[in-house]
Amino acid sequence: MTMAFNHRGFTEAEAVAQAEADMWRRRNRAATAAIDHWFADLGLPETRQRCEGAWLAMSNWPGDLLVYWDEADEAAAIKEGRGPTHTIPPHHRGNVVAECGEILANVMERHFLQPLELIALAKGFDKSDAKERAWSWLRHRIDFTGWDEPLDMILPKPSPFISASSFKARPVPAREWVVEALVPDRTVTLLTGDGGTGKSLLAMQLAVAVASGTRWIGRQADEGAVIYLSAEDDMAELHRRLDGILRGAGLTFDDVDSLHLRSTVGEGALLAERGRVGFKPTELARQIEEFASDRYTRLIVLDTLANLFPGDENDRAQVTQFVDIVKGIALRCDCAAMVLAHPSKSAMESGDGYSGSTAWNGAVRSRLFFKRVVVDGYEADPDARVLRTMKANYGPVGGEIGLTYCDGAFVPEASETTLDRMAGAAKAERVFLKLLRMFAEQGRRMNHAGGPTYAPKVFSEHPDSEGMTKRALRAAMESLLASGKITVVEAGPASKRRTYLEVAE
Repeated sequence: MTMAFNHRGFTEAEAVAQAEADMWRRRNRAATAAIDHWFADLGLPETRQRCEGAWLAMSNWPGDLLVYWDEADEAAAIKEGRGPTHTIPPHHRGNVVAECGEILANVMERHFLQPLELIALAKGFDKSDAKERAWSWLRHRIDFTGWDEPLDMILPKPSPFISASSFKARPVPAREWVVEALVPDRTVTLLTGDGGTGKSLLAMQLAVAVASGTRWIGRQADEGAVIYLSAEDDMAELHRRLDGILRGAGLTFDDVDSLHLRSTVGEGALLAERGRVGFKPTELARQIEEFASDRYTRLIVLDTLANLFPGDENDRAQVTQFVDIVKGIALRCDCAAMVLAHPSKSAMESGDGYSGSTAWNGAVRSRLFFKRVVVDGYEADPDARVLRTMKANYGPVGGEIGLTYCDGAFVPEASETTLDRMAGAAKAERVFLKLLRMFAEQGRRMNHAGGPTYAPKVFSEHPDSEGMTKRALRAAMESLLASGKITVVEAGPASKRRTYLEVAE
């Protein structure tokens, strides 16, 4: 029997199953967004405990789900000095205690309890049609127009043509970011950097910032759940890296409980596989999407491309298909995706930061390049890095953020126009070392203190100074002395001691 495939490489049965799962995920997300408008209508029985206000008890949920709903009564109890509000232990026998709809949504996220399951349990619906009856109950109370599309309407299909005039009655949607001007929402950002540069650490810092609602390299991150999938590092390494980031940021592991880590080292991490026509998502890709959809995820980090992509990096069609798979996950899960990649050798030398074909640059909407500060082959500070915006469809291109590795994390420099400054300093140090060696080979000794052999002055006037000024070379000399790359040496008889500069061996 011939099996039919659709344009995404799925059989019709697979497409229907995928579409149905997507539909229920969307319904649960809609229900969560409106939880304050329907929870009270469940009519859960109330029980009174001393000084605790009203507790809603669900005895038909395993472990008894207890939900504290009377915030005002709790405040009054505290004000009147009627004692603490922990007579019922918050986690006694696995019970879950929540104080409002927002926290209840958080409870459901962490304990894998979906809103429709909650409704079905509370109303005692039969398991055979529990979800359908729960959705019907909800639809009688909330207008979910746009969320409840028929099953055949969310099957993969060609995009429609619409008239531009239809935008007239609609408000212009705001541009949304996970990190303004760097990581756009609902699309793919490619972060490239040579091996050993620290891009995995930088991406983990982003994951921590999003999960904790704090700042990433000086910029505020939008708070939400994060999935970090590593195909290069095992859990022990992720643990060590995360510990260093948290200590440096003054956070604890409790602050990042919405950061979900997974290591696929040794088990394969391909997100695409060949179908009858092009690539289709693998089981791992479907697991990531399902996990992300159920947790209201804000960011998915995928590390690294070489382990995730099965195709030819120089084949534009394959590159575009793969990025479309990742972008589709981001769109359906209403989150951003960041893919880490190693650039090719030629891309590192040219400063483009590509990984394989330039198709990667065309397929993604944001591309960041993380690099060391090396000028003419010389690296003045091995801890210095620059994050450069190579492509930004929704923001400015060419921006640079200077960073320094310090105590297990990268921290931003005070100035964001640091690339030229660092490059100039690196060049001045390289020129200083070059001329110091040249003069030493000629038997000419330069000093650091002044006079006719004062190194910065003599070097600035030399034909091979490459335009370096006395001031720049003086700063370079001080930096090289501080780092121990050059030293001050004494020579001559005791009655006539002289000092001079020497390159440290």
